Amino acid sequence: MQATEPDPATAVSVQACYGCHARPGTEANGLVSFSARSALEITNKLKAYRSGELTSTVMNRISRGYSPAELESIAAHMAELTANEAPCSR
Repeated sequence: MQATEPDPATAVSVQACYGCHARPGTEANGLVSFSARSALEITNKLKAYRSGELTSTVMNRISRGYSPAELESIAAHMAELTANEAPCSR
């Protein structure tokens, strides 16, 4: 199944995530992987960082730069990409 194209702002935001997090089908190298995570799970984490419920040096700052709707869009696209990924080889 092919992932649908997100709006351009979401696509850029998701690509920015890969500056730290693993791309689909690759190992996370110490950071949280999005593999096998639902859009709801990713959204909840992003919103928890945004609200300060979860703390992180970087994610609290990044998540506050997006509206809740933008975080939902990013999470939905990220979940779709990882749902279609091939398993990584070790």
